[in-house]
Amino acid sequence: MSAIEDLETAYEAIQKAVSDAVAKIQSQSAALASAVAANDPTKIESIAQELTATAATLEAAVNPPAAEAPAAS
Repeated sequence: MSAIEDLETAYEAIQKAVSDAVAKIQSQSAALASAVAANDPTKIESIAQELTATAATLEAAVNPPAAEAPAAS
């Protein structure tokens, strides 16, 4: 593959990941709105936990932890 094809492939993978994340958040948002409308505190708490987990996953993907520096000898 050429460098441009590699970049295009990487870009498409990133776009798919972003699209999937947006779809998941939109789905969770709709479920939360439904739970609020139904006044279902148990479901609201469950969805809030899902949203927190989704946010943590996205945060880790966008800002991965720094690699540990090798120990000095």
